[in-house]
Amino acid sequence: MSEFSHENIMDVYDFIEPITKQNIMSNIHQYLPSSFVSNFKSHDELERELLNVDNLSQNHDKVYSSQNEKWFIETTTGTTGKPFAVVKTMRERMIEASYLLKCRKRVYEDVSLKNGFLLIHQLDPYLKSIDFRKNDENLQHVVKYMLETKPEWMFITAYLLKRLSNYLLINKPMDLSGLNLKFIENTSQHLLPEELETIEALFQTKIINNYGCREFWNIGYECKEAGHLHLNSDYLIVDVIDDEGKIIKEEGIVGDVVVTNLVNKTMPFIKYYLGDRAKIYNNCTCGIKTPYIVLEEGRKHEKLVNTKYYGNVVFRKVLRGLYFHNKYHELKRIKIIQDEPFHLSVYLDINGNSIEGFKEKFLWHCNETIGKDIQAFSIDFVYDYPFQESNSYKDQVFINKVI
Repeated sequence: MSEFSHENIMDVYDFIEPITKQNIMSNIHQYLPSSFVSNFKSHDELERELLNVDNLSQNHDKVYSSQNEKWFIETTTGTTGKPFAVVKTMRERMIEASYLLKCRKRVYEDVSLKNGFLLIHQLDPYLKSIDFRKNDENLQHVVKYMLETKPEWMFITAYLLKRLSNYLLINKPMDLSGLNLKFIENTSQHLLPEELETIEALFQTKIINNYGCREFWNIGYECKEAGHLHLNSDYLIVDVIDDEGKIIKEEGIVGDVVVTNLVNKTMPFIKYYLGDRAKIYNNCTCGIKTPYIVLEEGRKHEKLVNTKYYGNVVFRKVLRGLYFHNKYHELKRIKIIQDEPFHLSVYLDINGNSIEGFKEKFLWHCNETIGKDIQAFSIDFVYDYPFQESNSYKDQVFINKVI
């Protein structure tokens, strides 16, 4: 695998077509280096190892070792909600981790892994041993332990932060005045303004947004002065493209985010289509010189009408739950259509043996994701998939035909 640099990438950058998760997975045998692929007897065996979610850690990753090398396989999901495997070496992960530490030090100079409370990628044996992701009762033990250890910052997903905050607000099990958090680093999901205000008041600290994904760990990190997500320019090239895949050069114009990674040579991402929409600006009042990105929640036709949510965001979470927790691995394709203000049609391409219980579990995950809003809808399940595959970069899980 040849060495990447700004120079040799930028020579041809404008002429490279954006690449998607689907493009990568359909060519995964040629995409990964021979030092990794040669460990498998067949293409099928390679794909089984990459897509096997039964042997993942709590952080949805695992280690694969050969005689001479070790790789980390980090699992995320694509636009269909199915798993997507990202392969990295220890060196590549260390570069990502070092950059995140650099960003955190901009917020709090004395930050370290030792004085953090990491509810993602736990290093603490106690946090590794306790099930707080699914069991609300264990959240009390987490808070009690946090009060005892007195961390100076916290690293957490938005979903878990909301669960933890709701538990504390409803149950009021203990006094949080003993905490002295310098900041909470939130990742994986956007917090609504009212949620942000409530949680910051509860923990008496500022929430800093870490915009990233498993492919790159960090794409943008929020500055504490202006609240802007400054792009990771140390080893990424981040752009937005128009509907024809062309780079948008002007600042402040909304487009689809594409990312190029200059350090991951095991699984190179070049002009990689992320699925997010955003606009990029060049100057921030905080003094940081790198551009910053402003994310858009979604397009108008992605809105789940009569709720405050975007359908693609909601139903990807539902599909992740069905795949990882309920093991619906034989669900090939799904399309969810809002065809009336309070009606959804769910079209499925699924193995007949897997149909039993699907509707109940689907509705359960919907309720877990958006609560009572989904209860106002009637939902019909159609065990047929009458749609042609999309040629667009973004294959929509959800489409709103009401607007």
